[in-house]
Amino acid sequence: MVDDSKQWKAKEDSELNKEEKDLKMKKTFGFWGFWQDFGKSIKYGLIEDKRNRKKLLEIAQWSSSASKDYRSFAEYVENL
Repeated sequence: MVDDSKQWKAKEDSELNKEEKDLKMKKTFGFWGFWQDFGKSIKYGLIEDKRNRKKLLEIAQWSSSASKDYRSFAEYVENL
C-alpha cells in the first residue's frame, strides 16, 4: 500500500512538472509563433495605424546584428 502511494505521488509530481513545462513552452513559443506569423503586419501597422501605434509598439520586437535575440524597441534603442 505504501509503495502504491509513493508511485501515485511520483506520477502526480511528474505530471505536474510536465504541465508546468508545457505552460512555459506555450508562453515562450506561443508568442514567438505569433510573432513569426504576424510580426511583419504589426510593424506595418506601426506605420499605418496611428491610433494603435503605442499598443503595437509595446509588443513589437526587433532583432539586432549584435545578437540573434529579439528585443523590445526600448531595449533596442538602449543598445544603440
